[in-house]
Amino acid sequence: MRTFNKATLSSEVLEEIRSNVKELMLAAGCEVFNTPTPSIKFYTFEMAVEEAIAENVPLTMEQMKEHYKLMEGGFDAKNNILCLKADTVIEESLIFHEMVHTFQNQAVLIEACKDVSDPVRLNTSFEAEAYGLQFLWELQNTKLVTKSDEPYKALMNFYNTTVKPAVANFIQTK
Repeated sequence: MRTFNKATLSSEVLEEIRSNVKELMLAAGCEVFNTPTPSIKFYTFEMAVEEAIAENVPLTMEQMKEHYKLMEGGFDAKNNILCLKADTVIEESLIFHEMVHTFQNQAVLIEACKDVSDPVRLNTSFEAEAYGLQFLWELQNTKLVTKSDEPYKALMNFYNTTVKPAVANFIQTK
């Protein structure tokens, strides 16, 4: 799979990945919301801290350092921005995962991300969907499965009929 950095990640590459995301989501039976292509923001730790302070994020400096180390990228649904670390190699798989979020229900994403101190809300159905699709895309790109394979269909059917409704119900009851 391809890797990129701040200098090599072009708008053409983003559109290509975004198109692949939409195609796989539709093939998997996922709900796809038509949203504009996000802009990209490359950030450093200092920039992340500035934003966290400005937004009154309830994390200590030590927690922010740990969070920054763990995060490779993210999608800011409120502002439609794909956020990527400026000082690291960016895997195509990461961009694929974050692009899944650009086609999800933005209102739900914004609501779920209001409380960053609650990891249960952050690891809800939209993350499960993004990780599931990322996994399937990686399998396809290593030629282990194709979209017509029965395990692929069975996995997405289970996700759409069992996991997604259960997690959506859980979010509504929180």
